[in-house]
Parts: sequence; structure tokens; C-alpha cells
Amino acid sequence: MKEFRTHVIHNNINCASCRSYQHCTNIENRFKSDIVANEGNWRNISEADGKRIETPIRRCSLAILEKWSHLFENSDVLEIGCGPSSAVNEEFCSVHRTRYIGIDPARLPSYELPWIPFKSLQRRVLGNFVSWGLHQTSRHRQFILDRFPSPKLSGRAFDLIYSTSSLEHWHEDLTDRDKTILRYRRYIDECWNLLRPGGVMVMDAPMFLHGNIWFMRGDVEMLESFFGNKWQSIVFEHWREQYDELMPYCPKRRQRAFREEFGIDLHNIWILNIVATK
Repeated sequence: MKEFRTHVIHNNINCASCRSYQHCTNIENRFKSDIVANEGNWRNISEADGKRIETPIRRCSLAILEKWSHLFENSDVLEIGCGPSSAVNEEFCSVHRTRYIGIDPARLPSYELPWIPFKSLQRRVLGNFVSWGLHQTSRHRQFILDRFPSPKLSGRAFDLIYSTSSLEHWHEDLTDRDKTILRYRRYIDECWNLLRPGGVMVMDAPMFLHGNIWFMRGDVEMLESFFGNKWQSIVFEHWREQYDELMPYCPKRRQRAFREEFGIDLHNIWILNIVATK
């Protein structure tokens, strides 16, 4: 019997329509010679004070958060794969009156010790604190050290489930197409179970970058198969796939690797944002 899925709508978020377009244009104009000299590798490019310039897709992730920030307003929110420095920080949650829970299997925000001057030294000193349960909580934010799905989330319900650059890492070990679909379907179904009626899931993931092989191949059609017929609506937003007057994001080293490993002529790394409503 043929399985029916909720229809997936695809929206192209071309760069010129993004509120951050001028910001990205200014950055590229300032660092164009450095980008060319580094063969398109943004990770080696820094400001004069040593602060690293964010990659194009990192700026996309921040623009996505800004676009959908209204969903955080007075809401119970779960962030999957929050890491130690989520953009959904204490100030963000305070402004939006967000009741936040972040879950991550290894990397949660540790307490800062102001009398230790260097962040790198702090990370070494506090390296074991998270495993001991000594990580930061606040008025608006709580954290769970565990993998998703987690029994520690049992009995909870959320208005919004959010994730950035985490989805592509959920099942990095799987290469079989059918097994990957089944495993992701189970995890996406768990997101559906945790959402209240009318709740929304917002998850972004880079295409042609890293993680599970099907994300590295940019197989968007396959990603549609992660969703069954439970969802009211599913929108796939394509951010920076159409980059307009900006430079494509494609380090030459990665171009060579993709040609050798996948037989793919890679031209541009972009980010897929999934907005699914229960």
C-alpha cells in the first residue's frame, strides 16, 4: 500500500530578501581578498581583534532565529542539541518570556569563573563540571544532559521545538537509505508527540557540509520522507541556495573532496530550515 505524506511546500529564501543581506554584503566586501586567498575557507578569516568571522550559513541560522523569534514568545520551548553557547540565551528568553529547556548529550554551558582570565583555561578547568551536573541554569533556562529522545522529557509538552545544525548529526553512522529514513522518522515522530496541538518544530541543517551522508549529498527529496501524514503543514525553506550577488559558499578543498568521494560537482553550501506544524 502506498504511504501518504503531508505535502511539503518548498520556499526559496533568496539572499536579497533576507534582512541580513546588507550585513553579509558588507562583510564580503571587506574580506573578499582574504576569502579568495583562503580558497573560500571562511574559518581562517578574523577581525583585527582576532574575533573569527561567522561563516555564511552561521549568519543564516541567526537570521532564521530572528525570522521565527515570535514563536518563542511566552512559549514552552525545547532546543535539541543546544550546545554550550546557544543563541537562545538568557537575554533572548527574558525578552520573549520563553520557558526554555535545552538538551544535549555532552556540551552544556558550564559556570564561568571570572577569576580565571582565559576562556580556553576555563574550559579545561570546568571540563568535568557538566558531567557532574554543575552547569548553568537560570530563571528562564534549564538544561538536560542526555541524548534525544530522552526519558527525562517524559510527561512534558512544548509549544516549540527548535534546533540549529543538529538534525544532520543525529544518525551520522547510518548510510543505508531505508534504515536512515526509519530512524529519522522515529525521532521526528517523537518531536510530534512532545508538541502541543498547534505546536511548531523549527529545525535548520546545512546541505553539502557534514553529518549524515544524505545531508552531505543534499538529498532534499529523501529528507521529505522523514515526515509521515501526522503534520498539519510542512515547509522546507531553502536559505542561501539562491545567493544573488553574494559569493557562493564553497571552499575549494571541499569541492575536491566531494568530487572524489561522491562524484558531485559542488558549487554552494546552503541551509535547509524545516518548519512543521502539528
